[in-house]
Amino acid sequence: MTPHPALVHLRRHTHGILQLPDRIEPVRFVIDPISGEPVMPVHADVPDVESLTLHIPDEAPLSLQLMGEPVRLDPDREASCDRFLIYLGHPKGRNERAWIRLSIVGARFEAELVEPSLICVSNPFHAAEPAACRKANRTPDLIHQACLKAGADNPAPVVVGIDPWGADIRAPMGIIRIEWPGAPLPSVEAALEALGIPD
Repeated sequence: MTPHPALVHLRRHTHGILQLPDRIEPVRFVIDPISGEPVMPVHADVPDVESLTLHIPDEAPLSLQLMGEPVRLDPDREASCDRFLIYLGHPKGRNERAWIRLSIVGARFEAELVEPSLICVSNPFHAAEPAACRKANRTPDLIHQACLKAGADNPAPVVVGIDPWGADIRAPMGIIRIEWPGAPLPSVEAALEALGIPD
């Protein structure tokens, strides 16, 4: 089934604007592989707010808007917090910090309402993903070529995520998203083949 454009949009980004009742905050996030929902470090008072809106990547009228409830996470026990560190490094700038997953209850994309289940989708490759990333990273020259084909010259690529819709490549300037033609792909092996990684 062809992915919804809002799902594609969400997975292309790692930053947004979090709207609280009294302020807005720029945030960085990753996608939890089980729930498909955004995970992020936030100011310590954010988990106590009843509802939040995450604008991705900004507050433009046609941006993706995810409305949801914050779920407090324990960074010492949650793999999705480690995922953030692998993708984006350690959070900077605040000493009083908490971690949340935004449990999505509503969404709007390009001014249209979207069913959250079409956007926040579990990655069926999540169990095989770490080994697949390690395999891909043994051939950085091939990953570099894949980045070039996607229009990004990344001389030091590190594959940090693989899913049926694409791969996430860490680069000095941020995360490069490589999307699969004909997505979703049926297996992690097919995804590695799409990256140009030999069997």
